[in-house]
Amino acid sequence: MSDATTWPWPAGYTVLRQLSEGQGGIVALARKSDGELAALKLLRLAADIPPEKALQRHQRLVQITGNTGLLRICDCGLTVDHAWLWEELELADDLDGGPAGANDDYQPATLRAELIERGPCSTEAVLSIGLSLCNALNALHSAGLVHRDVKPGNLFRVRGQAVLGDYGLTAPPGAPFDFTGTEGFVPSEGTADAAADLFALGKTLYELWTGCDRLEFPTLPKRILDNADWPKRGTALNELLLRVCSPQPGERYRSAHKLAADLEAVLSGETRRITRRQWLAVAGGTAVALGGVSVGLWIAHRPPVARWRQRKAWNNIPVEWGEQMPLFDAQRNCLFHLQCRHGESMLGRLDLDSYEYRKLPIQEVTENPFAPVLHPTERTIWFAESGLGPVWRLDPDTGEFTRLPGGELPEADAARSFYSLAYWNPITHRLGSFGGYGWLATRNWRWEFDAAESKWLNAEPDQPGREPRCRHGGRLMPMGNGRRLLL
Repeated sequence: MSDATTWPWPAGYTVLRQLSEGQGGIVALARKSDGELAALKLLRLAADIPPEKALQRHQRLVQITGNTGLLRICDCGLTVDHAWLWEELELADDLDGGPAGANDDYQPATLRAELIERGPCSTEAVLSIGLSLCNALNALHSAGLVHRDVKPGNLFRVRGQAVLGDYGLTAPPGAPFDFTGTEGFVPSEGTADAAADLFALGKTLYELWTGCDRLEFPTLPKRILDNADWPKRGTALNELLLRVCSPQPGERYRSAHKLAADLEAVLSGETRRITRRQWLAVAGGTAVALGGVSVGLWIAHRPPVARWRQRKAWNNIPVEWGEQMPLFDAQRNCLFHLQCRHGESMLGRLDLDSYEYRKLPIQEVTENPFAPVLHPTERTIWFAESGLGPVWRLDPDTGEFTRLPGGELPEADAARSFYSLAYWNPITHRLGSFGGYGWLATRNWRWEFDAAESKWLNAEPDQPGREPRCRHGGRLMPMGNGRRLLL
């Protein structure tokens, strides 16, 4: 660790010693002018964010963090050179159990440190922690902010209660990530929204409950399965975590309030809602009792059936959409359809709550928008002309087009036909084009546009005769481990 006294701390504090240091800043134990102890934190400001804007965000946090479940920010400000932002934080409990900050070997009690020192938490303790953190996230989300870094190392004990702290990455939903994320706590699609915070909370509770690394999810140790609490609360908690951390975004919780209600029900021992499959199992057991043994067993073991649900929106969808697949935006809960032809350009938007359909005229850019995709963090629409031509970004709220630099391929490559669907790669965070059929020839190319380097990268060169040949499709979905993609 560096010498904490050499850092640009604000006036009115005497820094006693350093507590921790990371890429983004440093935390120290300090004494205020009135003799009280406090934790001081220095955050290095990003070059692209005006210092005054960063300060305004933290001043909002001073008000919000008075809520239950959040580590309180007592005061904040900018250093003299405006290169750093400082925070005065409420002191966390001592990991060894003594008065906060009183001992020379004081170490803040984080739940990560507790897990290492004392082992996993009980089912009841995990449920209580989950409730407290749901309250914390609900307060942040209601204020129009997402935390973006929920993990055991950012959870602190204050007067025995678990609270969420470390607000260095807190920002409005959709703000671009300025870090690669803590592996395993960030959803594979990388969205910076409320659902991503809940996903990270689920992985956090998993670690605290099982003692396993979040990358081992959903594995359960034998200790959990053999525990006397497993039939009553353990199975219910496991079902909640499977839903919170589902690899499919549409299956996860979207509200901290709803997750808190379900955690409260499990903690209080309330009877959970019986699912259709469980009902069939009960019906099968009744049939056995009445003598229909074979029928009962068939029902009990019948696999779940996928069923279509009709949503009467077809009267609102214009015929010009045709067969082109629209874009689904889960955050806005709407469908987008981009059309650029016959000298006109238009973005259609269908609200899936009210079924209201709106048209947004936009400036004409191209006659051939190729398979638009939704950027997972910016929530903007990206596409490339004719598959491998110039790359464009469209703001669906304003209709503003931006042409990204470096999207033009050499003539020899641009002349090649590329007619498969585009995709967004959640692992490389790039717009991609999966080369299926061209004119009179089968292609096996795969290209991705690197916005940082402003150029197309040949991610998978053509290999004649290679199987499989992707003629249609191109939708890539991350597997549960986030390391491979399914096509």
